[in-house]
Amino acid sequence: MGRALAVLALGGLVLVAWANRGQGPRGYEVQMGMKGYTGLAESDDCRKLVNPQGYDSLIGTLRGKEPAGPTDDDVIYTGRVRRVTRIDYCNTKPGQSADQLVWCVARLTGSATMWAELTVYGDPGRGAYLHADSGSAQNVSVTGDCETSDMQEIRNSYPEGTTGGSPDGQPIAESSPPKFVQGGIPKLRDSSYFPAREPETAWGLRVIRSVP
Repeated sequence: MGRALAVLALGGLVLVAWANRGQGPRGYEVQMGMKGYTGLAESDDCRKLVNPQGYDSLIGTLRGKEPAGPTDDDVIYTGRVRRVTRIDYCNTKPGQSADQLVWCVARLTGSATMWAELTVYGDPGRGAYLHADSGSAQNVSVTGDCETSDMQEIRNSYPEGTTGGSPDGQPIAESSPPKFVQGGIPKLRDSSYFPAREPETAWGLRVIRSVP
């Protein structure tokens, strides 16, 4: 966020005052999300059953008070966001015998309004961190061939942070370029994109534009 210099000349003395100090929060329209599936994600058998193009996403406006100059302090942006989820769970269920397990898939479709908090770290290269608290869900459904009780649990717990792609507690990786910290100032910037960097991170961030 830029600073302007107000220069006043008084009898040969020049007084320089920094303007825009302590101004209100800056807002950004953002998109955050992950693509793939969840559950027993390391299994080759799972990859044969699920939709690899599934996704979980958060879209909305986040606001935070940005530093006027270089700092190593973190910057926190918060706001209400809309969550849209279309993602497969790969799991197991009892087979024909008591000691047998077979693969199954539960497909979660839902939308919700949630409260999100995005922390941009002041340390260069560290990236950012996403939290998303529970909110109000709309149009939630779970279908598939997993145990009925397991699919009901998935449905009932949405949009808690641990369901779907788990937006509560996700690191956002630094890119090169862009970077979160530029000129010693940590902040979001217009038209910047931070893709997921698997296997370290599953979620990415796109900053669409700044808003009033």
